Amino acid sequence: IARPAECQDTLGRLLYYCIEEEKDMAVRDRALFYYRLLQAGVEETKGILCSPTSDRSLRLLEEQTESSINEWVPDFNSLVPIYGKEQWAAMTASRVVDLHYADSSTDDSKREGKVPLMLEKKEKDPVINASSSSLTLISSLCLTAEQFERTWLNLAVGCQQSIPCQESMQPETLQAALQMVHIQTIAMSKPGSESWKVYLGAQDDTDCLFLTELLLETGSAEMQMLVKQTENKLEALQAFVSLLKTVLETVAGLTY
Repeated sequence: IARPAECQDTLGRLLYYCIEEEKDMAVRDRALFYYRLLQAGVEETKGILCSPTSDRSLRLLEEQTESSINEWVPDFNSLVPIYGKEQWAAMTASRVVDLHYADSSTDDSKREGKVPLMLEKKEKDPVINASSSSLTLISSLCLTAEQFERTWLNLAVGCQQSIPCQESMQPETLQAALQMVHIQTIAMSKPGSESWKVYLGAQDDTDCLFLTELLLETGSAEMQMLVKQTENKLEALQAFVSLLKTVLETVAGLTY
């Protein structure tokens, strides 16, 4: 804001590039934030970016850049930066949503008085989360393609579904979204392949492995999904399938 005109022009071009060309969604979202903040006005921008660091509500502007991704990803897209981890955990302790058994017909009157009004939107538009009441995926899975193949051949199919597909998905975006919920991409076909395949692996906190094959034939309106697990745990399998379908719906615009 207080830079020479030439510097402002360069920064403007950088902002444009980050919004239109950058593939890292974290960088793009931050660029959009600054762009919209500048649209509000110079004084408003100064009031936010140059505000006292004692203002707790504004710490989210600086903390993520100073810490490793593993520290803030579990709280991504939540109100932890506003309330703090302890208070947010207490506020949401009784609101864990099972991805498979969530009932949209639940009477809203039963939940009145339990959750602040500003959190009501989360009920209507849940974020993708790697944990549910029946499934907690770990982030430390290390599974090679050879290990995947050997294990896959020795397991029976636990779930097989055909998913309507409305549009093609971007491999980089899909892989990033899966990583956010601790699902590892083992192998993926090149974009434009006649038979586009993706092999995925995940592990829960009880050491149960979930192996997945996604197949999309050229010209097909449906994606085939096969899921196998190393332990016969139906509830965990259902939760994993629901989580995976939520990711696909978010990334690729799939409908069920």
